[in-house]
Amino acid sequence: MRTTTPLTDGWEISTTDDGDGGAAGPWQPVTLPHCTNPTDPVDVGDDHRGPAWYRRTIDVGPRDGRRVVLHVGAAGVVADVSVDGTALAQHSGAYSAFRVDLTDALDAEGRGTVTIRTDNSPTDDVYPLMGDHTMFGGLYREVELIELDPVHIDVAHHAGPGVVVEQTHLDDDSARLTVTVRVANDSAEPFDGSVTVTVLDAEGAPVSTAEVAATVDAGQVRDVDLIVDVDRPRRWDGRRDPYLYRLVAEVADDSVEQPVGLRTFDIDADAGVRLNGRPYRLYGVSRHHDVNGTPAVSRADIERDIDLIDEIGATAVRLAHYQHAEHVLDLCDERGLVVWAEIPLNAKVSGSDPVTNAASQLTELIVQQRHHPSIVCWGVQNETLISESSADPRPVIAELHALARELDPSRRTAQAQVFMAGPEDPINALCDLNARNLYAGWYYGRAEQAGDDLDRHHAANPGVPLGLSEYGADARTEYHATDPEPGDYTEDYQAAMHEVYWRLIDERPWIWSSFVWNMFDFASAIRNEGGTKGFNMKGLVTRDRSVRKDAFWWYKANWSDEPVLHICSRRFVNRVDPEIDVKVYANVGPVELLVDGDPVGEPVVDGVIHRWRIRLGDGDTRVVARSGELTDEATFRRVEDADPAYVCPDPRRSAGGGGTVTSWFEESGLEVDHSRFGTWSTVGDLLDDPAANAVIEDTFGSAFRDHPMLDTARGISLAIVLDIAGVKMTDEDVQALHDRLYALERPTGSGDGSGSGDGSGSGDGAGRP
Repeated sequence: MRTTTPLTDGWEISTTDDGDGGAAGPWQPVTLPHCTNPTDPVDVGDDHRGPAWYRRTIDVGPRDGRRVVLHVGAAGVVADVSVDGTALAQHSGAYSAFRVDLTDALDAEGRGTVTIRTDNSPTDDVYPLMGDHTMFGGLYREVELIELDPVHIDVAHHAGPGVVVEQTHLDDDSARLTVTVRVANDSAEPFDGSVTVTVLDAEGAPVSTAEVAATVDAGQVRDVDLIVDVDRPRRWDGRRDPYLYRLVAEVADDSVEQPVGLRTFDIDADAGVRLNGRPYRLYGVSRHHDVNGTPAVSRADIERDIDLIDEIGATAVRLAHYQHAEHVLDLCDERGLVVWAEIPLNAKVSGSDPVTNAASQLTELIVQQRHHPSIVCWGVQNETLISESSADPRPVIAELHALARELDPSRRTAQAQVFMAGPEDPINALCDLNARNLYAGWYYGRAEQAGDDLDRHHAANPGVPLGLSEYGADARTEYHATDPEPGDYTEDYQAAMHEVYWRLIDERPWIWSSFVWNMFDFASAIRNEGGTKGFNMKGLVTRDRSVRKDAFWWYKANWSDEPVLHICSRRFVNRVDPEIDVKVYANVGPVELLVDGDPVGEPVVDGVIHRWRIRLGDGDTRVVARSGELTDEATFRRVEDADPAYVCPDPRRSAGGGGTVTSWFEESGLEVDHSRFGTWSTVGDLLDDPAANAVIEDTFGSAFRDHPMLDTARGISLAIVLDIAGVKMTDEDVQALHDRLYALERPTGSGDGSGSGDGSGSGDGAGRP
């Protein structure tokens, strides 16, 4: 019989190298899961990446032929496992599980000291090579000990469950499943016995079973196929009805149980998604795996995250930008959340070995998690055109697409494009599903431009379903403005921008999926903006999950069946203006507003938005929104002087008041002449030309070349990079820089500068998320 023992306690850690590749100590006790990165905000580019050693004594007693296998849920980024100094295995990849057979390394009494060396130092061949999220280190998911009889369902094949279920037929009358069970025989004798699979309904009652005889030679692993039918199947139907069967596979005294969701899933480039033959809109959020700055989270932390995603009414979640923990997928199955799962081929493609590790991580993702009915697509890349100047991502994407379809023909492949992928770029058709990461209204231009961008790409790629894989704006709940604008980091602007985006999504049913970036504020060691270090603040919920921002309530009012009545800008208490607008999100009605107990008349209603113009009294003014028995309230206070606490000390706006660098360029009226340099030129072209490089260094100093995201920026226009980086320049400074660059002729053959990142105001541009 299989036993699984959590290895949570009894570990020690050392983070000091002895100079010979080992740990020098001192050793400190630690409980798993554990992360080696600091939890406090860090300086830009300094997230203390390096090796750490974990050790623990294992004592399983005499083995009597049983196997002892170590299961590691994730270890960042490269992990080396040894027992009593004998190296056993290395695993490269920070987010997938791996297993190591310890049996022969333990002594006769079943004892040994397991050491796991983790190292999240930068590499040039283990993905992700870069990204707008912290590259965590440590053992930040579960570590377990699995003990198995000699004959068992295989645990060694890419750390998968050893059981593959394929739905080969489904209609209202019946479902047919082809089940493959990998039987491992580690004994010295052949195994002759039966393999059985049983399908249980949600109450645990058996509804179908199949059994076959199998022979497995000593020391061998064999795939055993069975067919099982289910009469009058109940379908897994997303949030409408997330019904799950359970399938139990049994060999000798070993068994494995996994969920089964019976469903059909179709996507039409013009009509959108159909789940089980009926239209089903996929809208939702993206999620990173850290909570309050650490990925070493509990099951309760994960459950709270999924509870919040469920509460907002999302139908889908993008698990970015890597494989997430198994418990996340279990909950998505149970809640009916459709999932985009992906590998960490993010932003930068390796120049030394572009495919090997990406293919390995894709294989592990599919083998380990393909049994989850919530997953409908395998994501193979995110924004890799950022590194096009150093490595062409297109051949890599094509190879990964082919691998995913070979491993799992039942699901489509997906990719998320950065703005530099123009409508006619062949990259858009390399996967089954295409999607755009758009930040109009935050990094450039106006939010409404995102609709134009999507329309152009949809028209240019007939037959390729197009989604909106990322969109959002940073916001801190402390910052507010009466007239919010892009780059001010206010909660008010974030909500206003999301109002625009959801409407343009809602009126385009052909958008196969859309995902807010992000559900939660998340750790990003490269970030230092908006008054915050070490975090990306685009979440609808704060990083500690304690505050739902106004934009959260906007989506809940539109997506959820639960009644919503929410007064916006409630944290914007101190007001200078004697009259203010009160905005309420409500999916109930009619709604009335009371100011200090008195009703103030009918609202102006626009969908779920209800607005009133009210006058503030002296001191505090109590505002109550009411619909039936549902109420919400806020207090506003009239003050003489604007409260500086509401203003971000580091806004993205230019200091000269002329808007962002990008908007200056759009409004400048200059004719683009690519025979010369200019602010439209890519950073790579400027740095590679001695004369242009001299202008850049004279303007910004050597720090420009030393920035950790420089490689990311090489294919992006200077105008957009300065805007993304939040560089404050007066209009006069920008004009002077442009004039100096425009005076330089571009050498023949140095690049045409005509990529879609030219900052020309076409709306086909964006920044880093």
